[in-house]
Amino acid sequence: MTGRGDGDRAAEPRGDEFHDASLRVSIAFGVGVVVTAIIVVAGSWGYAAAAGWDAAAAVFLALTWWRVGPMDGRTTRAHATREDATQRTTDIILGAASVASLASVVVLLVRASTEGGVARIATIALGLATIVLSWFVVHTVFALRYARQYYAPPVGGIDFENSADDPREDPAYSDFAYVSFVLGMTYQVSDTNISSHAIRMSVLRQSMLSYLFGTFVLAAAVNLFVTLGT
Repeated sequence: MTGRGDGDRAAEPRGDEFHDASLRVSIAFGVGVVVTAIIVVAGSWGYAAAAGWDAAAAVFLALTWWRVGPMDGRTTRAHATREDATQRTTDIILGAASVASLASVVVLLVRASTEGGVARIATIALGLATIVLSWFVVHTVFALRYARQYYAPPVGGIDFENSADDPREDPAYSDFAYVSFVLGMTYQVSDTNISSHAIRMSVLRQSMLSYLFGTFVLAAAVNLFVTLGT
């Protein structure tokens, strides 16, 4: 957790223009559309969807964590309680796009099986990048959601094991990221207790998406080994 004093200045929100979550998503998808269009014009339409999504996902992740990553608990509370009203819509869009992007991975894996040499390696690398970026987007979206749900009245719902020095310290975005990414990797909440019904429902949704991604990654890995072996 970030301390007080000089650390607070470093943890202050960066740039009000990036506060609006829908703006961050709009910028990211704008970049994705441009990349997709460039690749289509270049004649490589088979790579367009995956490359466009990868660009959008990378920009979204960079803008989001550049914005919220340095925040301490106090700043996280202030930020999470004033996020824009379109956040639920952007969450749905990002989640749906992340799942839909897996279809482009299937296309890439099929394409890779018909290619050889450098082209095959490049296609496989693009597919792997799509899986990784989509995974990060899903769990980032849930980390932000947990912060909003935690700080919505009545405050609480996740029992963090805070330090003995300051047991009342507000959890920061990094704490919610810990909950979200651990859940995404292990399919369970490790050392935190969930006491909010709304947050439990979010955990259930995330667990189902995590299982979907885990199953897909396993299937993609098997396909990858078969492709490389032929």
